[in-house]
Amino acid sequence: MQLTRLASFALAGLAACGEEPIDAPNTAPNGVGSAANVPSRSCQQASSFELQRGEVIPMAGGGAKLVAGDLDRDGRIDLVATSRNSELRVLAGAGDGTFRERDLLELAGTPTAIAAADLDTDGAIDLVVTLALPAPPDLPPARQAAVLLGRGDGTLDAASVHDLSGPTPDAAFTLGDFDGDGSVDLVFGNAEGIGLQRGAGDGTFIASIESQSIAEWGEIASADLDANGRPDLVVGQNVLLRTANGLGFAPLARLTDRQYNGAHPVFADLDADGDVDIVLPNGSLQVHLNDGSGRFTEVPGHDPEEFLQHLFYTSEAATGDLDCDGLPDLATAGNARPGILMGTGDGWFRAGPFVAEAFSSVALGDFDGDGLLDLAAAYPEPPAIHILLNRSR
Repeated sequence: MQLTRLASFALAGLAACGEEPIDAPNTAPNGVGSAANVPSRSCQQASSFELQRGEVIPMAGGGAKLVAGDLDRDGRIDLVATSRNSELRVLAGAGDGTFRERDLLELAGTPTAIAAADLDTDGAIDLVVTLALPAPPDLPPARQAAVLLGRGDGTLDAASVHDLSGPTPDAAFTLGDFDGDGSVDLVFGNAEGIGLQRGAGDGTFIASIESQSIAEWGEIASADLDANGRPDLVVGQNVLLRTANGLGFAPLARLTDRQYNGAHPVFADLDADGDVDIVLPNGSLQVHLNDGSGRFTEVPGHDPEEFLQHLFYTSEAATGDLDCDGLPDLATAGNARPGILMGTGDGWFRAGPFVAEAFSSVALGDFDGDGLLDLAAAYPEPPAIHILLNRSR
């Protein structure tokens, strides 16, 4: 794999507010709304939610996608960010809400998505980054998945690349154990369908690709939607339940008949019934509540215009308990007035504060060690990562 190393790092565990840190989770989200681990002490419910502007970190190239976690296992939350100029940057957290550059990797193409998982079962977190490779003007870019293996000591090995190209130029992916062998697999797709590359358990994926056609294409995310211990898929606005090992997915339902705008699904238990619900930031916010079997009912939007302004042109979201009331909240990102929506526990939200100007991506993590989830937000103009510290009381 063509990669220039200027420094090194490794990515560590992810968890939610008030939970014990995890040394090495199996998988983490695709760089969209990743929630990092917090100190082992539990946070106390806040009577008011406030954000304070912190450090601004310039990002050449823009278009950042973010992942947060304890990369060097020092108990402090760090950031990984990709940008359109073929860079992957690692920012080491000082534990006080500030960061310093730890690593700068130059990749063979333009990063389009990033995900974290323990691919070689050594307890250290590895990265998968999808790349759009340079191509002639009259041809679409080829797509690759680059695997970077964490050593667990703050360094990465450039392990392998895997072709994701197909007849159409777009490709999305998700990670999970889809064949039940304990190793992390890669599911990717485009307009022609979805494909599976099985993980070998050593940080590589088996070259042969199993494929399955689908009726409608979109971003891919995985979670156990029917509580049977096996990961299912949401592809765009379609729910696919896994019925067999590998690519044994049965289309169950389309979440909505609205036009799909390329949103990435986000999972959380929004109504406190123990089932995985879906948030789809598809221009305006869509919330779909799970009955426990993988069947969903959309919650109608019924809030005043001020609340709906949070949701207009929303394209990404991150979930986490920002005010420590035990309920998942939502940080939205998009092209107009992103903000914070506070979970009410009944499957919906109440309006929280607007954040600032539009930003394109968001990650959550306790960056200053006070037990509260803070925000890292990628701003497109001028390209930078803004740290927003949680000062709830």
